[in-house]
Amino acid sequence: MAMQNSALPFELNILEGKGQRKIPITTLSETRWEDRQHTYEVEELVMITLQLTSSAQPLHITWGMLGKGKEEGLRRFQMEQGEEEVLFGATRNERYPWRCGSYSFEISDGEKRWYGTFRVRPKTLNLKQYEQMNQCIESSIEGLVTDAHFRKIGRRTAEKPNGEHTNWSFFQWFEQNQHALFQVIYQIERVSEQRLTRYYVLEQQPKKQDARSARYTQSPKGKLAPQSRYYNRKFKINPNDEANRYVKYQLRQLFAQLQAVHDMLVVEVHRREAQSERIEMKVSQLKERKRRLTRNERVSAKEIIRSDKTYETNRIEQQQWEEESELFSRYLMDVTRSLHRLQQLLHSPFWRLVDEAIPRTIRLHREAAYQQFHQLLMQRPSATKQRRRGYQAVVKPTALLYEYYMYFHTIALLQQLDFILEQSLEEQLAQYVMAEGLQEGAKVVLTKGDRRVVVTYDEMIADDEKDALRESSHFFSGGTHRKPDIRLDEERMREGEWTYRSSFIIEVKYRPLNNLYVETGKTDPMRQMCEYWMIKHVRKAEGKTKFTHHAVRDVICVYPGETEEPYTLETGDGTFLKYHPHPEQEGALAVGTDELIERLEQWLYD
Repeated sequence: MAMQNSALPFELNILEGKGQRKIPITTLSETRWEDRQHTYEVEELVMITLQLTSSAQPLHITWGMLGKGKEEGLRRFQMEQGEEEVLFGATRNERYPWRCGSYSFEISDGEKRWYGTFRVRPKTLNLKQYEQMNQCIESSIEGLVTDAHFRKIGRRTAEKPNGEHTNWSFFQWFEQNQHALFQVIYQIERVSEQRLTRYYVLEQQPKKQDARSARYTQSPKGKLAPQSRYYNRKFKINPNDEANRYVKYQLRQLFAQLQAVHDMLVVEVHRREAQSERIEMKVSQLKERKRRLTRNERVSAKEIIRSDKTYETNRIEQQQWEEESELFSRYLMDVTRSLHRLQQLLHSPFWRLVDEAIPRTIRLHREAAYQQFHQLLMQRPSATKQRRRGYQAVVKPTALLYEYYMYFHTIALLQQLDFILEQSLEEQLAQYVMAEGLQEGAKVVLTKGDRRVVVTYDEMIADDEKDALRESSHFFSGGTHRKPDIRLDEERMREGEWTYRSSFIIEVKYRPLNNLYVETGKTDPMRQMCEYWMIKHVRKAEGKTKFTHHAVRDVICVYPGETEEPYTLETGDGTFLKYHPHPEQEGALAVGTDELIERLEQWLYD
């Protein structure tokens, strides 16, 4: 039953943005399952504050947030009348605590509880555009939209599972519920050992007789057995009943799912260990280079500062990969222990007596342990439609999704120009897709006759030609900004080998144009674009080192919007191009498609 504002014993507001747009919480539900009937919408990435203007009692508030790994994904705090609680302050280094989607919150005054939902909507795109963007990404690489590391509390809706995402969801569920699961199984064993099954045996001496015994003795069949005419009642423990066969079948299913999680984690751990080793070697080389530069008096102070920044950036990346590797190793150890425990359980004397058979129907005993077991199973991530509270899949940050969208759209535009994928996207990106998402340096190759285009995602460019040759990356730059979001490299077939020609840079910014471009001075994105023109290419050919000093032919910065009118702004640093899904017509060409195709054609054919 919903409560109107007049019935609420408090006045609570959501203040959105620095302009403090007030969103009064006017209705709430007294039942958790109706919380979505009372939804309050906020815009992502803006400041959010709760304001309690009137309340006779202190309020205890539980607010939905993102949870990482085993964290709950909830924030709990207390408020009194006249107080404000900042949920997101929009400070420079503060991480936004939500992703687009719905989150639950709960309010209690110590006697009663109220429930509601708040929804985070995308900042620069409308909901239809946001959905189209995610559909484009999912149609390219399934599961890339969701973030396996994070989760939120809320009501589950129907989800289309894919292998890795389903494994992660199951792993999170199992980690949360395995203690309760094993406790229920042990209770089932104890209950089964106390449950006796009645049966009858023909014996020469009368022992425990009942009405059935008497009927048998007086029956024609009983009179034909004079030597063993007493039909005695006995009892035995019989764990092999229909309910326990169902439980064992489900335990086998859990074991198989956990084995799939184990195999997935083995791959993830190996990937992270390999990446950690690679970045560790790079950091060691940068450290040595930094030492040589410092000792050389002829090297400029600016070059030493740039070397320091490169070293520090890679050292931080190394630390992050080491932490990731340790985290996934702990996950793997936990799953390995759980697998061993489940295996021991299935091979215990009790469960060996239970047949392994697929149950035709679910018939459970009345004892609470069986009902609890069934309820736990019903909370598992499933492919069926569900509408219940629990841990939900979380989408990645919208800015990152926009990068993915532009990456796959750029590949699609090359296909429109008759370039063909050398292998499918899944095959080419298999080594680059991890639980965190698409990894730096991901490459997709397309060919058309004697032309080849390599589309590279978010790759750091070396800061001198020696590193570029040693790492076989071939690109280097003396600039500070050396990591374009999307880099397209054209190559031509010459005398039986691919020869580099030039590059095309696309920088992706999930911001409005007024945050990207100013007429006087330079913004950070403008400086980035300016420095991308400094990128050079180096290769070894015929025993000589050959350079392409003007490697970059075009630099474009794309940004999203909510209107269907295309817009292009030419500047000395590069071109700003509005590019996004059509705001109204689903399936229509993205706004900016014609303009970007024209620039690609100019690069490839002029």
